[in-house]
Amino acid sequence: MHADRAGFVGPSLVHYSTRDGHEVPAFLYRPVTLTQPVGVLLSLHGGPSWQEMPAYVYDGFYQYLLGHGIAVLAPNVRGSTGYGKSYQTRIFQDWGGVDLADFADAVAYLHGEQWVDPSRIGVFGASYGGFGVLSCLSRLPELNWAAGVDFYGPSNLVTLAKASPPTWRKLVEAMFGDPDADADRLMARSPVTYADRIRAPLMVVQGANDPRVPRAESEQVVERLRALGVEVQYELFPDEGHGFTKRENQAKAFSTAGEFLVRHLG
Repeated sequence: MHADRAGFVGPSLVHYSTRDGHEVPAFLYRPVTLTQPVGVLLSLHGGPSWQEMPAYVYDGFYQYLLGHGIAVLAPNVRGSTGYGKSYQTRIFQDWGGVDLADFADAVAYLHGEQWVDPSRIGVFGASYGGFGVLSCLSRLPELNWAAGVDFYGPSNLVTLAKASPPTWRKLVEAMFGDPDADADRLMARSPVTYADRIRAPLMVVQGANDPRVPRAESEQVVERLRALGVEVQYELFPDEGHGFTKRENQAKAFSTAGEFLVRHLG
């Protein structure tokens, strides 16, 4: 069955101000009918050297949420491509720094919109975006997130760096640092360090054979949250790596994530 494109919602390009005087571009998708304040999903792209674009992505994941009355804000925070080299490299060796501030300022922007229900703001992301999800929930708990969905996101920058293949060593050091020399700084930026602050319901998706973000990155957080009694739904795909190669697995992951978010943001 093909989706009816006539019912798709296109985004508007908006900009929000950051605490240090910059402007961050973001694509805003709003439900067609706004009869009351609605929930919003903050969607964080992967990379971080990547770019959110106004396209049909994640198997229509945004359109599914819009159809259930949930808006989506998808920013291109510092670290994104398409806005110049200095913008893209601003995040190098600063994961969990300027990006986290940009995520917080995205929420501040949403709080200023009358059509937004501030008690129903969630966050979603995959890979580096999943790191953003875990960082938001653990290091910005005062924002009272309604839910989070993390697809194979790193939780511990030290164990992530040490698990990387030797051929990636220079890239790893350039992106976030040396796991030995910079261990203290990296742990201070790692979501697992603050996992006991997470209160929002969390869904975690992980491929068992992921070479980029090993399953231990997800399971460190899942085990900690389960021990604390925090709601966490863990979906492990035994026949996947970093992302999805099997259509049925991708469909299951996004449909399950959609249902989870509708339950908490709808």
